[in-house]
Amino acid sequence: MAWSNAKPMAGRERKPYLSDEVEVFQFPKRKWIQVRYLGPFTSYAQGWIRIKTKEGKRVRFPKICLDYNPKTQEFEDRGCPYRAADIYMPQRFVTNMIVRDLQDNPPRRMRPPTREERRMKKLLGERWRIKDPESKTWTPVRVQDMPSGLAQRLANMSELNSRRRNGKKTNYDITDPRYGMDVLVRFNPDAKGPGMWDVQRAEQTRLSADELNYLLFDIEHLKSLEPESRKTAREEWKRISKVYLPEKRDQRGGRNNRNRDRNRDNDRGNRRASNRKQSSNSNRRDRDQQRNRSRNSNQRSRRSDLGDLDDLD
Repeated sequence: MAWSNAKPMAGRERKPYLSDEVEVFQFPKRKWIQVRYLGPFTSYAQGWIRIKTKEGKRVRFPKICLDYNPKTQEFEDRGCPYRAADIYMPQRFVTNMIVRDLQDNPPRRMRPPTREERRMKKLLGERWRIKDPESKTWTPVRVQDMPSGLAQRLANMSELNSRRRNGKKTNYDITDPRYGMDVLVRFNPDAKGPGMWDVQRAEQTRLSADELNYLLFDIEHLKSLEPESRKTAREEWKRISKVYLPEKRDQRGGRNNRNRDRNRDNDRGNRRASNRKQSSNSNRRDRDQQRNRSRNSNQRSRRSDLGDLDDLD
């Protein structure tokens, strides 16, 4: 066998990244991009763990939360050692979307879809044509991995997307094939928190027959979003905990939120009381120092006056 066919394996099996399995769209900086979300979405919770290596270098790597249930979109107590260690596990959403810029600039030559791609398949309860990751069939559809703040804004848009039919007002999801809408999305990496993403309504559009036949990416069976087994996670945390560096931030993904919030409030109250006490002591010291300076000044003034009187004698 030729060496060009060699497939050496690493000593430690690496979990695939999301971009290894699907084509994730990278939003350009500070530019409005028009998209049309379509199909179902899925969600997951992931935390970034910071450690200090033997060489003294600080590195961060992700871990999927074992306690998060994508069907209910809630955390459950299933023994995730990372969440038990109070590691911040934010929720994220994954969905397909038509990127209008890609749709308006198709390649000159497009390969026909494969036999499997022409078949309708189930994707999270809906029927769509799924792209074969090994094929080179063109599609203007891309995957977006978004934070929960952006997902909440899209949900709010769906609540406001209404049509009046037969005198009755009905709300439609922004992904509705007939009454859905395009969305303008802008990414600003220089902003902080929810301010990094901005969204606006675009025109309401009805999906054409060609758009309904676009190939979507399979976001239901992603290995990159599968959590480890509890046994593997416990072994991993036992190894990681020796070099773990906690993040200085609110651990909203932990299980002891109420006690932690209460302790944090108590700490804040104690700090405020301590600051007031220190401020009071500092004001008292300032007043005493001012009195001493005034007293010393008066004494120096009296000594000077007495010296002048002595000179007169």
